[in-house]
Amino acid sequence: MQPGLSAKLKVFYLFALATGLFFINDWRLIMLIGFFQVSIWLWSGLGTSPLMRAISRLKWFVLLVSISYLLIPPANAVADFQLDLGFYVLGFYIEGLGHAGLMLSRVLLLVVSGLWVRLSEPAGAFVGALGKLGIPKTVAIVIDAGLSLTSGDSKGGGKGQGGGQGRGKGRNKQSGLAKTIVLFADIRQGRFGFLDSLIDASFGKAKAYMAEHYPHMDDSIRRDAAIVLMVVVAVMSLKLLQLLPGLPFAPGHKNMLVIPLLVMAAMLTRGRFGGFAAGFSVGIVSFLMGYGKFGIFEVLQFALPGLLADVLLPLLVSGSGFWLLLKLTILGGLIGLTRFAANFMILMLAGSPELAWVVFAPMLISQVVFGALSSLVCVYVVHKVRDDKALFK
Repeated sequence: MQPGLSAKLKVFYLFALATGLFFINDWRLIMLIGFFQVSIWLWSGLGTSPLMRAISRLKWFVLLVSISYLLIPPANAVADFQLDLGFYVLGFYIEGLGHAGLMLSRVLLLVVSGLWVRLSEPAGAFVGALGKLGIPKTVAIVIDAGLSLTSGDSKGGGKGQGGGQGRGKGRNKQSGLAKTIVLFADIRQGRFGFLDSLIDASFGKAKAYMAEHYPHMDDSIRRDAAIVLMVVVAVMSLKLLQLLPGLPFAPGHKNMLVIPLLVMAAMLTRGRFGGFAAGFSVGIVSFLMGYGKFGIFEVLQFALPGLLADVLLPLLVSGSGFWLLLKLTILGGLIGLTRFAANFMILMLAGSPELAWVVFAPMLISQVVFGALSSLVCVYVVHKVRDDKALFK
């Protein structure tokens, strides 16, 4: 079997499994798929270390779902034992743990299968397989270029496979903290020199890469590809960034920069769905670099926001002053809502009871709030694009 066909089948298997697992509720079928996945993992010779790391990253999610099922009574069930708290009697239902095991097995299967596909083929083969499955050629080129630029491989070819897993942990912590304090202060006070520097540096890399590797590409298409690639490089550079130092739990804070970058892609690209192309490319690069806990669903939390930016942007970027800020606040809040997509899909896959949804509600609210706050940056981005007609020529 030729390598390209092999990679294509693996990618097709991953997407088919990600869809099919939502409809599988039979232990026997789950065990059969699990046995098959473990067998091909061992056959691929990947070892157990990356598998253990991936499972370890899900430990709090597994604990949350297990506790939720333990406390939520199945239909017509009697508590196996109770704990009298004085103001409330807490019931525990052992049967719920069995159901939790079934649902969590679906999540683990998806994560393990995504990890197997990512590690068993070079990233370039994965990108080529996406092209054979109907992904536009320009998007495939941007993904491959994004992997090259974010992994430090200037020659291309997607050698960044798996290179981002665990990257940056504990690296130069004091320096990073100092930068984030200045960055947050800049956003709050309306100073966006840091954003100009980020955009200029990212676009410079993207434009140079496209000119060097695709000199015969149509100028208009190459310009759009460079803009989308700019967003990929810029967003991936934010993976190690913390905007709010000192806050132990503030999911979604990167929305304040990710959303304006997706808005910029939607505004600047001449082709249709530039925001979606940028979001999808960021999601695939992020997945292949090993970021995120939920495997291939990592793509959704970037692709859906990009698509929403494309659809709503024409309605919300007109005007100026307070009304522009208000409309961009609405846009940012809605995009922030879609940034919860990966968590939502995993909760659905796990069949999580109401208690788990309640626990995850603050995370959803945080995504929406920081999405709305991104309007402070989006206003600057909109004016930047409007005022500079020669931007990114």
